[in-house]
Amino acid sequence: MANLVDYARQTSCYVTSSDVTGACDDRISYGCSVIVAPDGSIIARIPEFGDGFVVFDLPDFPKMAGLATS
Repeated sequence: MANLVDYARQTSCYVTSSDVTGACDDRISYGCSVIVAPDGSIIARIPEFGDGFVVFDLPDFPKMAGLATS
């Protein structure tokens, strides 16, 4: 997840990642869906091997304007 946090900070963008959990043949998927804010903070997360969903309403653009870097 550290790579998603780094990417959010580098781009000053929200980053989302969704994944599946479970096993198929010899492959195991751990899940861990997440939404990361432009400052790198975790807004919402489904734990590994957890079931669920997250919903997040993006702030209005004028409020986000101060987050952008030049």
